[in-house]
Amino acid sequence: MPKALVIVETPAKAATIAAQAGPDYRVVATEGPLRDIPQNQLGFPLEGRFELDFEIPEERKVSVEKIVAAAKGCRTVYLAMDPDAEGEIAAWHAREVLRERLPEGTTFKRARATELTVRGLRQAFRYAGIVDMDAVESQKARRALDRLVAQRIAPYLWRNVQPGISIGRMQAVALRLVCSREHECETAKPVVRWRFGLQATGRAEPDTEIFFRLVDADGKPMVVADKDRAPVVKTALSSAVVTVDTVRRESLLEEPPPPFTTETLLTDASAVMGLTPARTQALARKLYEGCDIGGDGPIGLVTYPYTAETRISEPALAATREFIAARFGEAYVGADATETVTLGRPEAIRPTDPAILPESLKGKLEPAELKLYALIWRRYVASRMAPAKIDRTIGVADALAADGINGFQLHATAENVVFRGHRVLTATITPKSDDALQPDVPAAALPPLSPGEALQVNNCVVESTPPETLRRYTEAEFIRILSSGGLGRPSTYAALIGSFYQRKYAERRERQIAPTDLGRKTILWLFSVFPGLLGSSFAATTEAALDAIAAGKGSAAALVGQFVARFHRIWTGETRAVRADPKNVELILFSLESVVNWKSVNIKPAPGTDPGVDEARVEELRSVAAAGDGSLSEDEYEELLAIFCRYRPQIPGYIEIVKKIERYDLLQLPDNAPDARIIQMKLDWVDKAPLSPESRRFVDSLKHQAESGRHLTEAQVRVLDEILAAQALRIEGLTKEDLDEMGIVPRTKEDLDTIQRLLDALGSVKEWRPPSQHGKRMYDDASFTASVRKQFAQRGDLSPAQLEAVRRMVIRYHDKIDCYAELVPIYNLPPDGPTRPPATGRRGRRPIARAHSLPPGETPVYDDI
Repeated sequence: MPKALVIVETPAKAATIAAQAGPDYRVVATEGPLRDIPQNQLGFPLEGRFELDFEIPEERKVSVEKIVAAAKGCRTVYLAMDPDAEGEIAAWHAREVLRERLPEGTTFKRARATELTVRGLRQAFRYAGIVDMDAVESQKARRALDRLVAQRIAPYLWRNVQPGISIGRMQAVALRLVCSREHECETAKPVVRWRFGLQATGRAEPDTEIFFRLVDADGKPMVVADKDRAPVVKTALSSAVVTVDTVRRESLLEEPPPPFTTETLLTDASAVMGLTPARTQALARKLYEGCDIGGDGPIGLVTYPYTAETRISEPALAATREFIAARFGEAYVGADATETVTLGRPEAIRPTDPAILPESLKGKLEPAELKLYALIWRRYVASRMAPAKIDRTIGVADALAADGINGFQLHATAENVVFRGHRVLTATITPKSDDALQPDVPAAALPPLSPGEALQVNNCVVESTPPETLRRYTEAEFIRILSSGGLGRPSTYAALIGSFYQRKYAERRERQIAPTDLGRKTILWLFSVFPGLLGSSFAATTEAALDAIAAGKGSAAALVGQFVARFHRIWTGETRAVRADPKNVELILFSLESVVNWKSVNIKPAPGTDPGVDEARVEELRSVAAAGDGSLSEDEYEELLAIFCRYRPQIPGYIEIVKKIERYDLLQLPDNAPDARIIQMKLDWVDKAPLSPESRRFVDSLKHQAESGRHLTEAQVRVLDEILAAQALRIEGLTKEDLDEMGIVPRTKEDLDTIQRLLDALGSVKEWRPPSQHGKRMYDDASFTASVRKQFAQRGDLSPAQLEAVRRMVIRYHDKIDCYAELVPIYNLPPDGPTRPPATGRRGRRPIARAHSLPPGETPVYDDI
């Protein structure tokens, strides 16, 4: 007689658990959620207490009766739905439905199995607990928002676009990205690129040709996109005198790639195997739910395939280390610095047993299933292997053109793999780049070269690409865009793209997503009516708030209430009349001036849509506010707040600002503290810089703070970034890749010359405007200019906010600067000074000089950092 009942979602999963768990467990499948919101109804009250009206659909009543019959004689019921938010609410539905129908005293336990094996199920049942109600509340809120948008918008889509169509909340946001990309593709101009190289020989081995690539200052292959410059470069190189400068040798460690997450699995399966995301997810689900490979029944071959984690459970790590040592040798076992998790909690996608080799499954799995399993197996096992050790030789040569003026730098590179490490597996699964300008791997050795040696140039090589035009997103690229923008969850991406095709909003063309006329027309109407509510900024903020609720940091009722109120005001047109408080608008706009590292964008806005360029959009909203009474419409204000939230780590006093504008819902967002590894990386590099005594004391205090286990504040990180940007060119060994990883944009000599010339221009001003006071703040242009000139003389650099303030000051005093006309084309200044007339009144006054980003109402401090 079975001791317990196990409830899962699908028959395939039920069969696997029944085979692996043994006769003590009776397993039954719900074959779908046991409850849902009634069709054609909103499902929750727009006013009063938030609660969804769930009911058992007619087609699920048979399943309920089957489960009740299967539970006869079982005192314990395990709710073994998927170990994610969707599985959590499915388990809650099952518990609520069965609690009234099973005998009193029946115990319900929530079991989360990330792998359907004997070990995984034993752990899941042993540590079964209760349903996570925070995750349930988050899913209820998400369901309510989706139903509200879908139900209320559909009738108007029928009337204004096409009868019978509908679109979901996240579908609208994602479709806008597709349409914007299409618009960008249509307006982009084709580009031809050229790459250059020389074939030369040295004295030691005159019969052996060496291929030197023309490189930029950072050592990367030089690419020319200017058709007029390409023949000039070729002519200069063909007649150049080439001399060896240095021969540099270095040893490198190439770390293995991390194991798969849902996003990386979908993208790599597309690049390596040509699979669509939907096909990949279906195959991965089949491998997770169980395959019969000739044992005592089906067994799960991979862990749960919907995850954003790269962590691994400790038992799996131990088994993998043993496997690698036995199959490849102890030297191939990597040093595990990976943070482990308890078995049963979310982890990376991996094989449940690395000893099940892909070649052992030939004839037991379908060809596509076998290829995907091999991809997952190789990536995971490689991720736990030792780094590859590479010896690299770089021959650097200088080429002086015949005119004696133009000079070029050339690199010849050879690599020798001393120890393959993870490359024994990753060499066959790494997706190949489709960038034709990436250089191929050169020969494994260079002939002997000596510094100062003259080389004989045999041929100038010029490679050109066919005319490049911007192309539409592939499905894999689109998934990366959604993931990087915080739009939706990994488990929904394939279904989201599939819904485009099903509803005829887009179609697949050459593995790319192309919007149809219906999709474009739908987006044009949607975003003319709901520009803020269905924009990507607001959607990402809403998703972050939903994640915060799942983490126990927010209220579902509060979020839904705010969304409903805003939706209603947009629907009735009230947002066009409602204006945000000008003081709050000024405060938010001011706080955003402290943002230095704006996120890169992937699209340009199509007509009628909200721009995706955050920095440009903030400036547009700033202009809108300045042109009026200092205020914004409610739509514009909410869009501004969404950007404000996204750059929270770079905004000093974020929490105080949120409290001041009384938008406490913005505090529900998850903490976005700076990454500890990146902070340590910044501290290590800045420690090698030639710092002033003041900066050295500041950096030493940060190092002491970090070593003692305390987090650095956002303001401290911002100042650290400014010091690194100023000193980057003076730090030996600091590469462009390091700077990119840290998010640092270095100051170049041209940048410093720009600052000096602007400061010199302000130095010619003889007559300054008199100081003015606004509240407690004093605005004194002369004092500010003297302060920044002193700081630049001491530090050799200014912060981005100070530099922008200097530029504005030059524009403001254009009529008092004799050389202003010369500066206009160089620094892109307005020819006639300020482009907007100075605003009058208290609200219109905006300070020109800001030494530090402080909220309005506080006195600026002019001192050296």
